[in-house]
This record gives sequence, structure tokens and C-alpha cells, in this order.
Amino acid sequence: MRKLLAFVLLSGLALGDEPRAMVRGPSKVTAGSMIVLDARASVSDKPIKWKLDGPDVPIVPFSTDGAPANSFGVVFNAESTGKYVFTVIAKGVPKGQTELDVDATVITVDVVGSDVPIVPTPTPTPIPTPTPIPTPVPDQKVLNDFRVIILYGAGSPMHRHHYNILYSVNIRNYLNSHTKGPYETSGYRIWDADLTSLKDFPEWAEMFNKVKLDPVSLPKFCIFDKETLIKVIPFPDSEEKALDILKLYGGR
Repeated sequence: MRKLLAFVLLSGLALGDEPRAMVRGPSKVTAGSMIVLDARASVSDKPIKWKLDGPDVPIVPFSTDGAPANSFGVVFNAESTGKYVFTVIAKGVPKGQTELDVDATVITVDVVGSDVPIVPTPTPTPIPTPTPIPTPVPDQKVLNDFRVIILYGAGSPMHRHHYNILYSVNIRNYLNSHTKGPYETSGYRIWDADLTSLKDFPEWAEMFNKVKLDPVSLPKFCIFDKETLIKVIPFPDSEEKALDILKLYGGR
């Protein structure tokens, strides 16, 4: 049974949907790889909690807008071979109840030596040839309502430099200071292209629908002027180049 606990009477907690722990990630990787686990489809009033039964390595949690806090779990360098068993825990107080409810799910990642072939699940997915990055137009004007959707594929292979861009603190700081979202909120989102529903402002849902089927290879930047799509650009090969692209539209 997925339901684990229903205890601890608490007051002052926001009432919401019944907590649900859900996670996606690879079933097998080679030693030295980065393990990225996506639990953003979970429902949780509290930050997602991660537990690891296996080699003693740190799990670094990340948060994105429109998803439970800490719903990305990342092991940056899984050097030791063996089975990494991750437990994902969601907490919340369902509507009409006063007791804290807890839900958990487990995902196992098998870390093998580089000489052991890895069979992709469910089918092999080739790494697409990156679309050439267009040469910046010198007279490109800074957008009045600069907004960005960063799209990636949780089940799609990504190069290490793609991860460096996706989790870059410098890029997030730049977007926090230069984008303008609806109702004085943040003007950027980081989403899995396979998302089927969004808990966000209607403007973002309309913008997501414009780009989720765009043919440009993942991961990519989707540049908007308010709700008007201006450009879709695949990730370049470095954080520095990614910032240069964003500054072209968002200013220095």
C-alpha cells in the first residue's frame, strides 16, 4: 500500500489535495554519471523529502516554479556501483481533514561499471544532433516583457553541459532579476516537455501549449515577449553562451 502514515494533529497547515508521491528517473546508469530524479508530479504541501538506501552519496534537492519544493533530487556523481534505492516522501493535509497525511514511493537506480552495457528503458533514445545556435542579431532589441520557458525531457538523454545550464545558479539569478511574469510574479519556468497538466496562471498554460510540440531539440530556451513567442533556441555547449543568448533578449 502506498499510504504510510496518518498522524500528528497539526493546526495552521494549508488544506489541499491528498498527498501523492510520484517520481521518474533512469533505471540504470554507468558509474560516475549524474542521477536526476523528477518528482514534480507529486502533490505535497511540504517540501519533498528524499532518502537513499545505498552508497553514501549526497542527494541535492532543487525546486522549480509550479511544483512542490525540492521535487528534483540529484546525485551529481554516482561513483560507486550498486543499487541506489531512493524513497520519495510527500506530506499534506487533505481537504476536510486535520491530520497530516504522508505518502511515499520508491525508485531503484542500478549503477553499473562502464563495461556493462546499459539497455535503455523502454526503447533506446538517440541523442539528437544539436540544432546550430543562430548567430545573435546585433540590433536585437531587449524585450519589454521578457519571459522564458526552459524545456527539457526528463526521459531524454542530455549531455553534461546541458545539466550545467539547467541547474546553473547564475542563469536562475539572471532570470529572477530580468524577467517579468504576470501579476508581479517570476517571469520564467523550467518544465518537463512531457507535462500533461500545469498548476499555474492561465497565461503560462497557453505559453506552454505553444512550445511543447516545437520541433527544436530538447533541452531549449523558449523566449517570449509577454505571451508572444519570439524565439526557440536549443541549449548551447556552455553556461556562458547560454547567458549571452538570454542577455540578447533580456538585456545586460
